[in-house]
Amino acid sequence: EKSYSVGYNNRKMQDKPWLSSDDHSDRYKGNVYVTWTEFDKYASKLPEDKSRIRFSKYIPAQDSFSTAITISDGTGNCQDSDSTLEGATTTVGPKGELYAVWSGLDKIWFDYSTDGGNTWNTDKVIASQPEGWDMEMPNIQRANGMPFVQCDKKRDIIYVCWADEYSGNADVWIAYSLDKGKTWSTRLKVCLDEYENHQYFPNMIVDESTGIVYVAYYDQRFSDQNRFYDISVSKIDISQEVQFSVSTITKQSIPLPGPNVFYGDYIDIDLQKDKLAVIFTSYYNENMAIELVSGK
Repeated sequence: EKSYSVGYNNRKMQDKPWLSSDDHSDRYKGNVYVTWTEFDKYASKLPEDKSRIRFSKYIPAQDSFSTAITISDGTGNCQDSDSTLEGATTTVGPKGELYAVWSGLDKIWFDYSTDGGNTWNTDKVIASQPEGWDMEMPNIQRANGMPFVQCDKKRDIIYVCWADEYSGNADVWIAYSLDKGKTWSTRLKVCLDEYENHQYFPNMIVDESTGIVYVAYYDQRFSDQNRFYDISVSKIDISQEVQFSVSTITKQSIPLPGPNVFYGDYIDIDLQKDKLAVIFTSYYNENMAIELVSGK
């Protein structure tokens, strides 16, 4: 086993790293990519203290991570809230193209690299994010709608999911690009919730064998007072006309822990062949646990 130091920058804080890898392209196969947020000084309210999105890559031949670079053109504040640049994730295209998204300043940002992350293009706003990524949800200490990006390499389609309060309550959305990020579809609500209950903490995976996208998220549509949540998975197919279906994968609703318990910032979803797996936090009888639900 071996560990690696990535992105150290004296007296600055590094936060929320996410990995992606290239296991297919001729030029960059084996590369591992990581993005995260750098704070000049965490929680500082001083205007001179900023946040930014940083990037590093692992190259197998060198067996180390590169010196970190900043890929966001702009900056945010350091208050760990809506005006902070956070939640950077990446995915890899069919020829090794590298796509990144993040949240900040009430927007979803997109950038890309065609040379393995050595250079990046101009940041682009692909969606608004009303009320920002830092979502004040009932009965939980903190919640977010940070974006995740995936690429269907077989069909060359980029997908981004996130949550926001565009409709007046928290909902989960998806947008897609058919031209490598140049243009994007309108936002599509995937949670199929017609009420004022909340959906947030989205994450996403693409089944490249079928082209179907799966988005997992907290779903409070079965709780009138938003005191409980379930984990729901939306299935999206854009191959003909856009089609949605929603499945609830938790056997019983889970009580939220209240505003004084830190509950984590994410759930995760993965797909191996035809088996889908979702991992999330649960809280029964004041006992916190990590649960995994999987199935075909």
